Amino acid sequence: MTKVYILTAGVYSDYHIVATFSTRELAEEAKKFCGDDDPEIQEYELDSLQIPDHPPGHTAWFVNIDISGARPLWIRRANILECNFTPSETLRPQFGNYSNYSVGCWARDEEHAKKIALDKYYQWKYEVSQLDT
Repeated sequence: MTKVYILTAGVYSDYHIVATFSTRELAEEAKKFCGDDDPEIQEYELDSLQIPDHPPGHTAWFVNIDISGARPLWIRRANILECNFTPSETLRPQFGNYSNYSVGCWARDEEHAKKIALDKYYQWKYEVSQLDT
């Protein structure tokens, strides 16, 4: 993998990138010309994150549905940079019983994610009802 070397300076609201270099040697040389800013060199892998396959124009979403009222409790875009996102469905316990149905999905926007999640919820509810007959 290719590495890049980022020369940074400042703290808090003054924190900033001074320059980016292809070698540590160049970053070390540039660091000498930063005066009293107390610069630091940070090393990063270039293109180190594998972006998962996904439908064009879609992002990852999580929707949590209250199974007692069949309504979304919350919906949020998933941060795929922090987790291995895989579309999934789970029944989640809350306060000792199962009361939430959680869906992870690829969707165009919040409304699309809500529709996908509710469709999956109703499909699950139908399948559960068939087990009882």
